[in-house]
Amino acid sequence: MEGALALEKVLADQTGLIDSLLSCVQQQEGALINNDLSGLRHTLEQEEEISSRMADAEHDREEAVEHLARALHLESPAPTLEKIVASFPADSMADRLRCAGKKLNASVYELQKKNATVQQLLTVKRDYADWMLRILTGNTGESKSLGYDSRGEMAESHGEERGIYEVLI
Repeated sequence: MEGALALEKVLADQTGLIDSLLSCVQQQEGALINNDLSGLRHTLEQEEEISSRMADAEHDREEAVEHLARALHLESPAPTLEKIVASFPADSMADRLRCAGKKLNASVYELQKKNATVQQLLTVKRDYADWMLRILTGNTGESKSLGYDSRGEMAESHGEERGIYEVLI
């Protein structure tokens, strides 16, 4: 069935894009560890470009699913992959679609894990920068201090509030 082949291709394309995003995130992790700001900027630009392509691929996937749903006479215009697969007779196309969906899910899972690691690295880097700024400004535990908030305006801090100095990467 032509619609199933189109959906399989779109799912494979999306898996490839997710794998490309995973590669970018791995490069971001290395750039953060090595304090490579230009490398981090480069990977963020790559990530933006891939994300744009992913939005286009998502649109293609929605169209392929809608077309296939009509061809299979499914009630929902946007059924899940499992509902689509269940509508096929037990043949190789159903298995191929199921396999493509599993590959996509596995890639998304790996991307989510690596994103969590990068998020932790960013938090550590931000906390370290906050700590260094407190040391450099002489604010090493005083109960009241002045600093700058996220808008660049003077802010007064009482106690152990976080985020007086925000470092955006």
